[in-house]
Amino acid sequence: MANGTKGLMAPSESHDVNFYNLQKNAIIIYMIYCVCAVGLLVLFFILALFLRGGSRERRSQNYMILPPCILTTVAQLIIFIAVLFFDHNVHAWEKSLDTATRATTLVFTANIFLISGTALARLVICITYSSLLTPFKWARYVIRFTGGLVVTASTAAWFALLFACKPIDAAWDLRLSGEAQCIDRYPFHILQAGSGAVADVIVMAVMLYHCLSPRHSWKDKAVLLTHFSSGLLLPIPAVARLAILATAREDPDTTFVLAPAILCFIIEANLVIMYNLIPDFKEQMDSEDSGINAEHNADNNIASRVPCPGEKQCHVASSLGSPGGPMEVD
Repeated sequence: MANGTKGLMAPSESHDVNFYNLQKNAIIIYMIYCVCAVGLLVLFFILALFLRGGSRERRSQNYMILPPCILTTVAQLIIFIAVLFFDHNVHAWEKSLDTATRATTLVFTANIFLISGTALARLVICITYSSLLTPFKWARYVIRFTGGLVVTASTAAWFALLFACKPIDAAWDLRLSGEAQCIDRYPFHILQAGSGAVADVIVMAVMLYHCLSPRHSWKDKAVLLTHFSSGLLLPIPAVARLAILATAREDPDTTFVLAPAILCFIIEANLVIMYNLIPDFKEQMDSEDSGINAEHNADNNIASRVPCPGEKQCHVASSLGSPGGPMEVD
C-alpha cells in the first residue's frame, strides 16, 4: 500500500512511489509504437496484394500468410493499448493491482496471438521453400523437420501458457495469484524463442547452400543470395529475446524488465511476415518495370509514324539526325 493505493508489489527501500509521476522507459515505448505501426502497414500491403492479383502461386501464398499477419497485427494493437492506456512499461511497485491486472491480461492475450502468428508464418516459409527444393529430398526433409520443430515447440508453449495455473484464469488475473498454483512459464517462453531462432538458421543455411550450387550463373547467385541472406535477420530478435528472458528470470519487477522482450517479439513477428512478402515486392517491381517498358515502346511506335497527305503514313527514321533526312512520300 502506497499513497492509499494497493500496489502490485512492495517498493524497494531506495525508491519513492509516486503514482502520479511514473518512471517509464520512453525509448522502449516509442519503439513499440513504431514497430506496431510497421505491423499495421504490412497488413495493409497484404490486403493490397489481394486487390492487385498476381500470379496464381503468389496468390496461394498470400492466402496462407494472411491469417498469421492478422494474428500478429491484432497482438501488436493489444500491446499498443496496454502500453498507452495501462502503463505496462513501468515498475511493478508503481502500478496498482487493478491496472496491473488489466495490463497483464492484455499482454497475455497478445503473447498467445504472437506465438500462433509467428509459428504459422514460419510454417509458410517452410512450405514455400520445400516446394522449391523438389529435386533435393534431403533438403526437403530438413525443411519439413524444421517446420515440425516450430509447430511442436510453439504448440507446447501455447498450451503451457494458457493452462499454466489452477484455476486457469489466474494465469492473467493477478488478483488470484495468492491462491493459485502455477508452473514456471519462463522455460516455455525460452523454448518458443529458441526454436524460432534455430528454425530460421536451419532454413537459411539450407537455402544459401543451394544458392552456391555450380549450376547457377554468378548473376543468379547474386540475386538468390540477396534474397535469402536477408533471412539472416530473422533470428536476431529471437536471440535478443532469449538473452532478456534469461537475465530477467529472477527479477520480480517483470512489468519493467520484460518490456524489451515484448519489443523483440513484435519485431521478430514483423520480420517473419515481411520475409514472406519479399517475392511479392520483386513481382510488383517486375510488373511495374514491364508496364513502363511497354508504355515506352508504345510511345515510340506512335512517334515513329506521322500523318501524310492522302491519308497515307510515312515512317520517320529512328534517328532524327540521320544524313538522309526525313523520308519522302510518293
